[in-house]
Amino acid sequence: MKILIADFDKTLFTINYEENIKVINDFIDKGNKFILATGRNLNSLMIDLNPNLKFSYIICNDGGIIYDENFKIIHRKDIIKEVVDPIYDYLKKCPYVGNPLIDITVKYSNQPEEHTNAIIARIIDRKKSKEILKKLLDKYPSISAYISDRWLNIGDQSVNKGNALKNICYILKYDYKDAYAIGDNQNDIPMCQIYNGFAVENSSAELKKVSKGIVKDIKELVEML
Repeated sequence: MKILIADFDKTLFTINYEENIKVINDFIDKGNKFILATGRNLNSLMIDLNPNLKFSYIICNDGGIIYDENFKIIHRKDIIKEVVDPIYDYLKKCPYVGNPLIDITVKYSNQPEEHTNAIIARIIDRKKSKEILKKLLDKYPSISAYISDRWLNIGDQSVNKGNALKNICYILKYDYKDAYAIGDNQNDIPMCQIYNGFAVENSSAELKKVSKGIVKDIKELVEML
C-alpha cells in the first residue's frame, strides 16, 4: 500500500481537475490511500471540492485540523487564546494588510472567538508584510506564520502539513517510506521534507529545493508509484 498526499490549489485543483480526480480514484481502487492537505478551511474547500473525489483524510488550515473520510474531526490544534486578541488588533490597524479574519473552522469571523484555529489577512504590500511576519514570529513564539500568494497565514507554532501527516501516520501505523507528497508552495515544504516530496512544475523555488523531484502534475507522480 502506498499513500499519496496532495496539496489542493494549483496541485490537485487545476485546469486538469477532473482528470486528476480520476487518477486519484484509480489509485485508491488499487488499494492505496489518498490524503488531501490544504491551507483552506473546510467551508472554503467545500466550494470547490468535487464530491466524486475519494479520500481517507483531509488536512485543513495547514494542519490545524484533520478530518476523516466522514468529515469527523480527529485532530485540532488552535492558537492559544492569549495571543489571538493582540495579533488580531495589530493586523486590523496595520496598513500593509487588509481584511483580517478569525478562522474558527466552520466560518470566518470579524472578531476574536473562543476557539481560533487560524488568523488570515490579505496582503497589500508584500515587502512590508514580510517585515510584519518577522515581528509577529519574534513577539509571539507560540505561533507559526507564512505568506502565500495573497494571504498572511497564522496558526499554532506546531501546525504544519508535515506534523499533521505525522499524526495520521502514527495513528494508523503508516510507514513513511510508503508516503509520497506533492505540492506547489511554501506551506507544502514541511510535508515534502518528511515524506517523498515532489513539486509540480509551477512550484516555488523554495519547495523545489527540498523536493526529490519535479513532475508535471499528479498524474505523472502516480504513474511513477
